Formats: sequence, structure tokens, C-alpha cells
Amino acid sequence: MIQKDKREIRSLLCLILSGYRPRSIAPSPRHAYNAGHSTLHSPSAGTQDRNTSRRQLHTIMGDKGDTESSLSLLQPATAELSPHLFRRLCWRLIPILWIGYVLNIVDRVNLGYAQLQMKDDLHLAPRTFGLASGIFFIAYALMQVPSNAAIPHIGATRVLSSCMVLWGIMSASTSLCTNATQLIVLRFGLGLAESGFFPGALLFLTLWFPENVSGRALSYFSTAASVGGLLSSAGSGFLMSALDGVGGVRGWRWLLFVQGVPSVLLGLVAPAVLTDRPEQARWLSPTER
Repeated sequence: MIQKDKREIRSLLCLILSGYRPRSIAPSPRHAYNAGHSTLHSPSAGTQDRNTSRRQLHTIMGDKGDTESSLSLLQPATAELSPHLFRRLCWRLIPILWIGYVLNIVDRVNLGYAQLQMKDDLHLAPRTFGLASGIFFIAYALMQVPSNAAIPHIGATRVLSSCMVLWGIMSASTSLCTNATQLIVLRFGLGLAESGFFPGALLFLTLWFPENVSGRALSYFSTAASVGGLLSSAGSGFLMSALDGVGGVRGWRWLLFVQGVPSVLLGLVAPAVLTDRPEQARWLSPTER
């Protein structure tokens, strides 16, 4: 009996390995794929499949949804970018966002260097300076979500450019402070203005770069944080000491003004370079869109 069972098992294995398939058993996935793959070269078969899919979806949806819009939602969210197109998008979109993020970091931390002279001119107590520094982050946290919730309504380009212009104005205006109250108010406004840039830039890049290459694009953009910290620490002290007394103005005022103006200019240029979505980009060919 045991020998008979072994012979039957060996026979069954041989049949399976040889590709034998009983009629009562459904085709294997591999055979089903090969059978379906052969129909891809037939235009009539492809048209019939699409029509069948539309009828099935319409049957499921009934009168509660639009068939064509529902089908568009089922399309994959990712796409393949050629190396040439990826490089083109990087050189077009990332540099202005990268520079903006560098300026974002510089205008955020330059108060720490300006206070070396500011505390004596404005008679700031350490507690007052700490409040002015900390209130920035309160405003930053409060405005991050609302500012990015506006992107679907007014567009990412407008949000990002508005952030750059506003925080540049706030940073440059800090050079005109004459008392602690003005400093605290302007730092709060700076936090509101800066809060939407970084998450908005991340969202903007994900709209342009598919998932399989978005990590590379985001990593290029994120290097701006380190460069911004380096430029701020290396350049702020130099600017403040080099410009101190020029035109009878203290160095810390020149520092805040000089580092704030570029953000305003960049924000004015951004709408001419950035485009909200690929389908709106006139600088891309129809095929690339």
C-alpha cells in the first residue's frame, strides 16, 4: 500500500511539472497572463476590454457617480520619468525652492547674532529676548496647517511666493525696531509668514515628482537646511561687523535688512519660474506633461 501511494505521488508530481492541467481546474496565473498578454496587440480586444470595464463600473456605481471621472481615479498615481526629464525638472524647480529654504533658515536664526548688539541698543533683558525668540515658534506651529490648507484653493506657487515676500518684509522690518514690543510683534509675524514654506515646498515637489524619484528630489531640496545654517553662522557675524557704523547705522540693523531683502525679491521672481502642476507648464512639451 505504501509503495502504491508513493507511485501515485510521483506520478502526480510528474504531471504537475510537465504542465498537465485538468479541465476542471482554472488556468494558473501564468497561463492566464500569457493568454491576456496575447490580446494586448489586438486593438479590437483592447477596445472591448475597456468597454466591458466601463459597463461593469457603471453597473456598480449606478447613478451615484460619473463613470469617466471614476475611471480617472483608478489610474496609477505614479509615472516613470526619463533621466533627461528628471534632470530638467530638478534644474527648473528645485533651485528657487532651495534658495528660498536657505533664506528661510537665515532669516529665522539671524536674531541670535543680531542680539549681540541689539540687547544694548534696545536695553533687552535676557527674558525679553527669550520671549521674542520663542514666540516665533508658537506662530510657526499655529500657521503651518492653515497655510497649506490654502494650497488647493489658491495654488502652491502663490502660497510659496507669498510666504517669501512676507517673511522678507518681516525680517527687514525688524531692523527698524526701537523697543521690545515691536521686536516681539515682528518675530510673531515672521513665524506666521515662514510657517507655510517648508511643508508647502514638500507638497509642491510631490505634485511634480513621482513616488519612485520623489525621494531624490526631496533630498536635494533638504540640503538647503545645512547650507542655511552654515551661511548664517559664517556670514552674519561678518556682515554685522563689516557694516557697523556705515551711514551712521548699527551693524545689527544692516544685518537684518540685508538678509531680509533677498527673500522679497525671490518671492517676486518665483511665480515666473514655478508652475503649480505639470499639465499647466508651458515650458514642457505635451508629451512631457
